[in-house]
Amino acid sequence: MSIDDHWPLGLIKGMSIRIFALSIFSLTVACNLPAKSKLGEYYYGFGYSFIDDSSDLDRKGNFLRLRAHGPNNEESDLGVVLDYGTVDLNGSDGSSLNIGIDLMVHFEDLTGPNSRIHPFVGFGLSYLDEETPIRLAEDGFTWSLFFGSELKLNNSLSAFCGAKIFGLWSEFATNDITLDLGLTWWIDNEHGVIFEYANYLDAELNQFTIKYLYCWQ
Repeated sequence: MSIDDHWPLGLIKGMSIRIFALSIFSLTVACNLPAKSKLGEYYYGFGYSFIDDSSDLDRKGNFLRLRAHGPNNEESDLGVVLDYGTVDLNGSDGSSLNIGIDLMVHFEDLTGPNSRIHPFVGFGLSYLDEETPIRLAEDGFTWSLFFGSELKLNNSLSAFCGAKIFGLWSEFATNDITLDLGLTWWIDNEHGVIFEYANYLDAELNQFTIKYLYCWQ
């Protein structure tokens, strides 16, 4: 197959990445509206992710992502996640399921009560089942450790950056690290939108996510 046969797929991938970046840039110049941090809040998240291969392999994935998040106490939050979708490896399709729970500890007072910076650390447990594995070489129960910080940009926008290491319980040598970036726009006290990007260092994958947030309290 010639190189020309691949250009439509490359064009689509390039347009998707540009649209994602343009959406984030548009939010950064949005007007100030009442908002709040995601940390220490009750919210549901409903979203969509796609995975794009940055190596020479032909891998991709599309996922529906659900998350329920709420305070565990004044200093920590609990989250339950469910991702379901399809993955493709060199033309071989399969389903993908990931369900898990995580505990996040945040430090709002570490840098002062009025600080814009809110560091966090956490760990999670999950079960990953991919008929065509693209994120880890094998399926099974997984563990994860993560850390990062949220940064309040203005009254309606906040950004976050962090990293996560995750792997299989059955074989600790099977693991990977992601570098994570995101931007959250709270439209009002109940509704928000979040854009996320994750880079899988070992698997050489890029994951883009857009998610609607509904907050109640």
